[in-house]
Amino acid sequence: MLRLNPLMVEGIPLGHLRKSLDNMGDKVPSLYGVSSEHIVVGGVNVCHFFPEKFSLPQKMIIYLHGGGYVMGSSRSHRPLLERLCLAFEGSVYSIDYSLAPEAPFPVALNEVLGVYKQILLAGKSAKKIVIAGDSAGGGLALASLVNFREEGLEMPA
Repeated sequence: MLRLNPLMVEGIPLGHLRKSLDNMGDKVPSLYGVSSEHIVVGGVNVCHFFPEKFSLPQKMIIYLHGGGYVMGSSRSHRPLLERLCLAFEGSVYSIDYSLAPEAPFPVALNEVLGVYKQILLAGKSAKKIVIAGDSAGGGLALASLVNFREEGLEMPA
């Protein structure tokens, strides 16, 4: 898909690139056995994916999408997130963190911290939480772990 529709083309507005990436995710059929809901956690948009065969999954992945901190979303990464949900047999909370350049550093980092704090306040055990991400999201996941430690929070599994 990327070969036929390259995302990074000089002169294309960032908004168009974002929409194109999201549309690529929309083109992949949804997986059977996974449901999702859009929720707000700590003022941040989150897409919660959960396997239908488990009524209340105990395990959770907090997922941070890639996209160079300037694009990407739960929509663009939905096919991956659904597969992750089924393979993990637990919930996946995909954080739609604010993107640069409109929201410069450390906005996204603070949003992840806020979501994590709210999840802990809701009674979720840090031992049942994994934080993960791809590309820029992987860097944000690592920075978030340092941030959690600096805040004195219980570290995720």
